[in-house]
Amino acid sequence: MKNVTLLLASLPIWLMAVLYFSPDPAPAAAPEMVYDTTHEASKGIAVLELFTSQGCSSCPSADRLLGELAREEGVLALSFHVDYWNYLGWEDPFSSPWYSARQRDYTDQLRSRTYTPQLVVNGRKETVGSREKEVRALVAAAKQVPLPLAFGTTSVERRGDELRVQYQLATVGEDLRVSAALVQTEAHSSVNRGENRGRELSHVNVVRALEHEPARKEGTIELSVPEGLNTDGLEVVLLAQRTTDQRIVGAARAGVLAR
Repeated sequence: MKNVTLLLASLPIWLMAVLYFSPDPAPAAAPEMVYDTTHEASKGIAVLELFTSQGCSSCPSADRLLGELAREEGVLALSFHVDYWNYLGWEDPFSSPWYSARQRDYTDQLRSRTYTPQLVVNGRKETVGSREKEVRALVAAAKQVPLPLAFGTTSVERRGDELRVQYQLATVGEDLRVSAALVQTEAHSSVNRGENRGRELSHVNVVRALEHEPARKEGTIELSVPEGLNTDGLEVVLLAQRTTDQRIVGAARAGVLAR
């Protein structure tokens, strides 16, 4: 495996791209328009989904790497905290069984193990999230090929702790779904039990809510802000994904929420 990783990292970026992408009830208050954005055609972008846990001692290094990559142009990084490490004595406050299920959907499709820290790139490739050379090679390859689907205008209306996300797509298909993710751009925790006992952990782009629907040319997805979550700096991300093979075919940052 080490030799394969070194070989991948040494390949030219154009060749990596070729190898990577083979064909294939009470009256509510008036809504507040948070943002309204028109997106350009999709460029090459690496959608990174890190499946991680505060109960996993191998995950902090992958969390740090994701934070570095999240600052790069052409990268959309998301952190999904799984719940299957919670039995060890520390319950990850960001974990959800739905995120564990999302990971299993990927591993079933990619015929890989389910583990942490696992990084999935554009729904097409997976690797250990802390293997920096291999991760960076996959990211560079993904950036070389534009996503085939572009979001048009997106907007978000807010009614208290409820968000109404609207989007436009030029083309849709029966095997396509759109997901809206509510993302906490920064998170910090003091861990008192489990494998990371005594550590201060930091995370970026933690997914706090996720909803999806069959893709429409003009669609709406509703998200709920978790109770007690400070909305300052929260972000909404949209993903267009094929249901047949889990591949990401479009992605957009809809915007950042204010208090």
